[in-house]
Amino acid sequence: MYRQLKSKLRFLETNPRHPSLESHAVERTTGDFGGKVFESYVTEKYRMTWEYGPSKGEITLRNVDNHDECLKRP
Repeated sequence: MYRQLKSKLRFLETNPRHPSLESHAVERTTGDFGGKVFESYVTEKYRMTWEYGPSKGEITLRNVDNHDECLKRP
């Protein structure tokens, strides 16, 4: 899982909309910086959540866990 996470974090860093991430906004959720929270695939079982901020051009990783646990507030 760690090798896959490392690969997905590289994609997230360079292109948050990379097709292999399958990134999408988490409905009815607001991030710590006032914007949307996004969920992306790490593996079929594991997900990561992230948001833009705190500054322009930055991404903050919120959580990496199995699908259901990942969507809980960190």
